[in-house]
Amino acid sequence: MSGYQLNELLAQPHNLVRHPDMPKAAFADMWYTLKQGEPWSGIVKNRRKNGDHYWVRANAVPMIREGRVTGYMSIRTRATDDEIAAVEPLYQALNEGRCSKRIHKGLVVRQGLLGQTARYACSLASA
Repeated sequence: MSGYQLNELLAQPHNLVRHPDMPKAAFADMWYTLKQGEPWSGIVKNRRKNGDHYWVRANAVPMIREGRVTGYMSIRTRATDDEIAAVEPLYQALNEGRCSKRIHKGLVVRQGLLGQTARYACSLASA
């Protein structure tokens, strides 16, 4: 999918395939969430070796040993057209600083009190 051979990716940082259109906030949120010992899922735009791009649904989990995060594992699948259509304008707005939303655990959510209330209600519903 990326156009790279396995030997070109071994021992390389993952940001080798990071597309510049991805909001920095998405990766900051991913690393913060994972370091807290929680899973992270989101739609990610990656860059192919030839400069083109592809979209994936990234599901990342921390590997925990003796109560400490010791590594990370990520499984990526092809993102659907609907997922891409939903996040692409939001990511562009985030990059341009004209979005009233933020990324929280891989999801684009409202900021402020209304967003906190909605997240709290969802957490109660899933409990």
